[in-house]
Formats: sequence, C-alpha cells, structure tokens
Amino acid sequence: MYEVFDPYLERETWHADDEAEDQIFYALLAQIIDRPDFDPAAMGDYMRQAKGLSTNSQDPVAGIIENRMRDAHAVQSFRRINPKL
Repeated sequence: MYEVFDPYLERETWHADDEAEDQIFYALLAQIIDRPDFDPAAMGDYMRQAKGLSTNSQDPVAGIIENRMRDAHAVQSFRRINPKL
C-alpha cells in the first residue's frame, strides 16, 4: 500500500519545505488514508527503508519523514473523528 509514495520519494525535491511538495504528499496520502490497515508509523518505516535510513537515523531527511508521519497521523485522527467530511 505504501508504494503509492514511491513517485513522491523519487522526486529530487520531495523533502523540501514547499507547498507543491505538500500537495503531492497529501494527494497520495488521500489514496490510502481511509484504509483500515493504514498506519502512519508503518508509512514512516516504508519511507525510511526507501531512502536507506535506519529507524534511529539522525539524517535530516529522517526528520522530514517524522514530520510526514505526524501529518499522516493528524489527518487520520481528524478523518476518524469527522468521517462525513
């Protein structure tokens, strides 16, 4: 399921603090966020593995992945609380 993020992770600028990158991330996230087996932590693990990072990596890219995990968790929580939106 998390392979939906492969085109995003292959972009040279995926980790940039940029609205266009955010839009791409959220568009891809929308494709899987409502699946019952979606897990932000597993998404993060997938992204770290795709980028060759360990779970406890101190690489700045690992921080970007942590932020995306937080973003996904927030969206998932919001959608569970507000399923009709």
